[in-house]
Amino acid sequence: GRQRRTVIAAAAFPTVRPTHRQVTASQRPCQRVIIFYGYEVPVMTRLQILHRFLIGAIRLDDDEGYDRMCQVDQLVEEMDLQVFLQVIGCGVRCSYVETLLSDAVRMPRIRDLPADVHDLVVNKTYSGACRAVLALRRLLGHLAKLGLVVAVANQVLADVSSKVALDNADSLPSSAVRIRYRICRNVQLCAMISPSEKSEPAVIGSFDFAEPLAFERYWKHLQAESEAWINFLAQSSQLQSLEDIGSRDGQTQQQQQQQQQIDGSEVDEEDF
Repeated sequence: GRQRRTVIAAAAFPTVRPTHRQVTASQRPCQRVIIFYGYEVPVMTRLQILHRFLIGAIRLDDDEGYDRMCQVDQLVEEMDLQVFLQVIGCGVRCSYVETLLSDAVRMPRIRDLPADVHDLVVNKTYSGACRAVLALRRLLGHLAKLGLVVAVANQVLADVSSKVALDNADSLPSSAVRIRYRICRNVQLCAMISPSEKSEPAVIGSFDFAEPLAFERYWKHLQAESEAWINFLAQSSQLQSLEDIGSRDGQTQQQQQQQQQIDGSEVDEEDF
């Protein structure tokens, strides 16, 4: 009968064994590996770590550093590996990374990693986009909502080179806009709960992040305000539930009274 064709051993391709495991399109980041490498699941914790990194990376007491604007990919490359693993995470096992973590040495920056390790850690989506850039952009969006960073869209068309407001950036082609971020030195934190709907939220405090203790003070007050807001929502939900129960009970009593009146009128007609 017909025999199955086989590849001659001498003609077989040699097995390539790279020093570090390389990511292919068929591989997906593993959640267990991300946590094992120190990824912080709570988003507020990641925002706090990222904010501390930005303050350390940009000298706020220097006018030149204060006005410095950075792109997301630049911030990724400036991160040290420890901050990267906590904020963005790496879901693919890498012996080089594990050696650094076990030796407790000073972590290198992402840009200083060996080329194969760099590509593995930064990683890309199936479409070719950088996962680290996408993740960091989302976190910077949260910091912008808190007023800790400012996003500015730069129009980079060939015939135009001018800054545009971020609100108008949606009207431009995606390929023609480059978003840069600038960290805010002076920030005001307002209360999340107002005494009334018409009154403005009270200012809890002003913070100059060039001062040594401003960072800890800000995040401590923000945590307290967040907890107060969560408790306020829980109490409002409970009050709304009680009002709904009371409204249903009132409707039930009214229906029972109407039914009793109808039954009484029917009895009177039968007696007549």
